[in-house]
Amino acid sequence: MSQTNLVFVDIGIKCGAHISPRGRSYIELADLVFVLVPDNITEEFIGQMNANVRSLMSCFQQGRSHLLSCQEIVATILTEVKIGKKVVIAFSDHPRTLPWISHNAVKKALKLGFKAHVEPGVSAKGCLYADLGIDPLSTGCKHLDIKQLLFYKREIDTTSLLVLWQKSILGDINFAKLITDIEYRKVLVRLLVQYYPIEHEIILYEADTLSNKQPRTDYMPISALPNVVMDLKTILVIPPSAKAELKDRSFLAGI
Repeated sequence: MSQTNLVFVDIGIKCGAHISPRGRSYIELADLVFVLVPDNITEEFIGQMNANVRSLMSCFQQGRSHLLSCQEIVATILTEVKIGKKVVIAFSDHPRTLPWISHNAVKKALKLGFKAHVEPGVSAKGCLYADLGIDPLSTGCKHLDIKQLLFYKREIDTTSLLVLWQKSILGDINFAKLITDIEYRKVLVRLLVQYYPIEHEIILYEADTLSNKQPRTDYMPISALPNVVMDLKTILVIPPSAKAELKDRSFLAGI
């Protein structure tokens, strides 16, 4: 394995079960391992592979801008890279660990002339498809951060699957909350009923991060959303409410 200055290692969703041999090797050989993982058990698992482990999750605090926290983390990572350390960031491909950090840290490291990349692992999206028995190609599938739906003009195709991420911070314009209250979730209902019947069945999904737990797969109507418990790891899955219409196939004539 050639010298690499910075590697983001996706350890997957389930602790100990989803990490690749290549990812494990990067962690074991690193001078310093930062961790961005959702629980202490996963952090301890990483600590068994490398004694020099530091958590970055404390940078995220209720009331503090998520963007400022992410910028601080990127700066911390690059400080260690610049002094010549082999740095690994072990993270879980999970809504609680923001992809903004890996994309921006790698981009900046490459611009500074260092070798940097992201080592992929088993994703939350892959677990979602497997646990819910979803074929995303059968109807098509769109993934959106909830803020894309809230703040931008986005077209929603009700004949395909819609997956919404980070719903618990819906309406947080300043990106400073880890979870928002019932009034914000009522806003989500008002958004969704512009496209779907209020009793349309949806799914709240949370991937299983530990071997002794089952994934959360709560089926309910849209109308029930204000009263349910959600946090940053909760993913909202909205099945199609209509069937796609067949198009005129005359353009295939002569083929």
